[in-house]
Amino acid sequence: MMQLDFYLLVFLAMALLVAYLAYKLRLLVKALRADLSLTSRIQEGILKNASDSIIVLDEKRRVVTLNPAAEQLTGWSVGESAGIKECLTLCRCQDEDGHLFCGTERCWGARVLSGQAPFPYVEMYVQNRSGGRVPVTASCFLLPLEEKRRFIALILRDMSEKRLYEGELARLGEEARVHQERLAVLAERNRIAGEMHDDVAQKLGYLNLKLQRMEKTLSRRSSAEAAELSASREVLREAFAGLRRSIYDLRAPEPSAENFQEIIRNCLQSAVRQGVEVDLSLYPEACAPPTPEAGMHLARLLQEAVSNALRHGQADRVIVRLVSGKDNLWLFISDNGNGFDPKALSVTGNHVGLEIMHDRVRRLDGTIEIVSSPGEGTRIIVSVPLGLKPLEGAGGIGDEQPHELPKVQPERIAGEA
Repeated sequence: MMQLDFYLLVFLAMALLVAYLAYKLRLLVKALRADLSLTSRIQEGILKNASDSIIVLDEKRRVVTLNPAAEQLTGWSVGESAGIKECLTLCRCQDEDGHLFCGTERCWGARVLSGQAPFPYVEMYVQNRSGGRVPVTASCFLLPLEEKRRFIALILRDMSEKRLYEGELARLGEEARVHQERLAVLAERNRIAGEMHDDVAQKLGYLNLKLQRMEKTLSRRSSAEAAELSASREVLREAFAGLRRSIYDLRAPEPSAENFQEIIRNCLQSAVRQGVEVDLSLYPEACAPPTPEAGMHLARLLQEAVSNALRHGQADRVIVRLVSGKDNLWLFISDNGNGFDPKALSVTGNHVGLEIMHDRVRRLDGTIEIVSSPGEGTRIIVSVPLGLKPLEGAGGIGDEQPHELPKVQPERIAGEA
């Protein structure tokens, strides 16, 4: 009887132990399930909220799933990507020249599957559903999810904004470089102008004074010699006036939207001082060149054209019209001078000034047309692309030369007081 009670106690003890172990096992399984659930939720949250695009492929490089960022990058949704047979259709990885990686030895997924180590972020392009090429950095590695099946994770980071920032920084750097060069050029021009004023101009002034005294002395002895000396003084005065203009041009401020019209008027005042009637029309009134370089070339071109009209054409009236259109800035210059035959001039080769004018316009990616004939005056038409938002009130005049210019009351340029 006592032996039966002993076995019964042993059985009860073992039952209690088994029950306790089962209870602990259930607690352990519950904790493991909770950990797995938490891990799964964390992984799902990372996949869902990651800013980088994550695309999971199987070993045949067929799309398994992708996160919302990848949907936005590629233009394919999760449901649509399930029917895609390969990643080639989804993102079409390619280099900068458009050469595809998929199906070649450059395919990163194939290289990872072949046993090569995961590659770090590399720059490439993907082509989205709409056909646009998006710059990205990419990384690819194996996902150890199952023993018999292998999966690949492709991580893509959109670099569009970075490229924009880099482009903007490059543009700003180039603008800074050009500005520094422009400042250096202006400083050198001022230095040369100063030397011309302090050296050459002073010597010419002294020479003019000596010739004036000689002219007074000779006028008492020989009228012929005095007349010849007077002619020499006139040549000297013209040279001195040309030197003063050159000094002014060298020291003139760089053209801008604020001072361009003032520079244009100053260029025309030299013609007015020589007795030429000059009319200037601006449309709209605030029209200006797109860049300081364009303003400089247009001002020099206008100066050359007016100088030619006076020196070669013997004109006594010049009309200048500056029109800011929808796409282009137009400069019209006409005179009532003697005119010339452009074909004959091209044969003789005596057209350095015209070549310089053409060269200035070519630098601005513009066009120039010179119309002239003997006894009919000269008309010059220059077009320069604005490359800017058109000014208010400038609509209607675009790429083609306008046949009817806006009716604007011309301004009569006056000489300096």
